[in-house]
Amino acid sequence: MYTIVKQGSKQAAHHIKVALEDFSKTTGLVANLAKSQVFFGGVQDAEKQAILDDIQLEEGTFPLKYLGVPMRPTKWKKEDFLLGLRNYWMNIFILPQSIVKEVKKLCRGFLWGVKGNRSKLHIASWEKICYPKSHGGLGFRDSAN
Repeated sequence: MYTIVKQGSKQAAHHIKVALEDFSKTTGLVANLAKSQVFFGGVQDAEKQAILDDIQLEEGTFPLKYLGVPMRPTKWKKEDFLLGLRNYWMNIFILPQSIVKEVKKLCRGFLWGVKGNRSKLHIASWEKICYPKSHGGLGFRDSAN
């Protein structure tokens, strides 16, 4: 469960807490507080702390993933969709090889550019691009794996 408080007040957050408690009493369903976080936008530190003390949830940080899709507090960028959605669909479905090849071709073209029918000069190999960021790569997922 994620709760987002934007320019909110302790009273508004408390109403959310009460509504969740009422829902739980009515349905028998209980939120897993260990997996629950609250996110703030435009809330002063003193108000934020009062809200956290009342609702007893941990403050979340970005980036976060919801159903495997990265969420961000700012406007999405073109590359977020290209690789994020590609990786998401490849995680949940077995895609036909023709689709995998076409997506890989589009990703390479986006990364290095294409001139006519030929790719431009590759500064780094696709294999190195797919290394984790901690190992000098860009963290792209290779569709062959």
